[in-house]
Amino acid sequence: MTDLRITTTRGTDIVLDEATVEGFKTSLRGSLLRSGDAGYDEARKIWNANVDKRPALIARCVGVSDVINAVNFARAHSLLISVRGGGHNIPGNCVCNGGLVIDLSRMKGIRGGGGNFGIVTSFEFRLHPVGPILGGLLLYPFAQARAVLRTLRDFNLSTPDALSVFGALLTSPEGDRLVGCVVCYNGPIEQGQALIQPLRDQTSPMVDLVGPISYEQMQTLLDEALPFGLQNYWKSEFLNGLPDAAIDTLVDHFAAAPSPLTQIILEQFGGAYRRVASNENAFSHRDFDYNFVIVSRWVDPADAEPNIQWARNLWNAIQPYAAGVVYVNYLEAGEEGASRIRAAYAQNYDRLVDLKSKYDPSNFFRLNQNIKPSN
Repeated sequence: MTDLRITTTRGTDIVLDEATVEGFKTSLRGSLLRSGDAGYDEARKIWNANVDKRPALIARCVGVSDVINAVNFARAHSLLISVRGGGHNIPGNCVCNGGLVIDLSRMKGIRGGGGNFGIVTSFEFRLHPVGPILGGLLLYPFAQARAVLRTLRDFNLSTPDALSVFGALLTSPEGDRLVGCVVCYNGPIEQGQALIQPLRDQTSPMVDLVGPISYEQMQTLLDEALPFGLQNYWKSEFLNGLPDAAIDTLVDHFAAAPSPLTQIILEQFGGAYRRVASNENAFSHRDFDYNFVIVSRWVDPADAEPNIQWARNLWNAIQPYAAGVVYVNYLEAGEEGASRIRAAYAQNYDRLVDLKSKYDPSNFFRLNQNIKPSN
């Protein structure tokens, strides 16, 4: 091991001598990787292949003591850090160029919150028995897209909390553009079948894959369609409503999507989500029926420009129907600016600034959708 050049929180580089780096390495139960080490390139890869960063060090933590030692080491040397949990964050905030990645991906079922206030290493939660549930896909030819999405919009106006149906525009493995409904009902199977029968009757799906499945199967239903290692560029917005003109905009733009891997998702909101006060926790947007997500994906990095531009064009076109607020996890990596981060938290933003100022006044945890401390 030789001396190491590494980036600080000031944006400048310093050189750590070999003994300092070796001392940090021996303090960890997990491994410490740098460029050239076996496993380094694999450890810096994340789900979104459009993100290609090269950290100076990757601390592969296997327990709480490793996290504490990594944070303390970074603070002592004012190092730029990022925190990796599952590595699925679209903007790639979980990995940094030139700094230290605190990697929690080996800590079994625990995933750290790479957020503004610190690193989560454990938590308690209450379990509820779920399943079997009624879930799966209803698929239709793209020619029916307008009619299906309008019917779905009207159908969702009167569904109970236990039933959620997303809308989707996607492309089949054979290259055919499709419209789909993603169904999930948590309750007696017979009741669920009766509830979605009107949707089936009014839309006549060409493929009906909805049936009794386990909760685990529902949670992994779309995993094969969203594999690790593709180029990704996402944009999102809550919608004030879903009028016919908005549906027409989505369908018209999807018809011109440059990649068959791209999808448009209409995430249905409602139920218990609405029964939490807007100031009760950080997330405040409780009054919207749909969150609209552009999932622009492609294989070849050389195809980035047309795919990114297509996504931006669609996002601009949908603005007449947009609420001007966004789900924070769908923001781009610092490209949308402080005003969009504020819009993500809305009325709760100032309270979060106060918390940030109290617990992280130096903005040590900054590679995130950053809430800057007041100082």
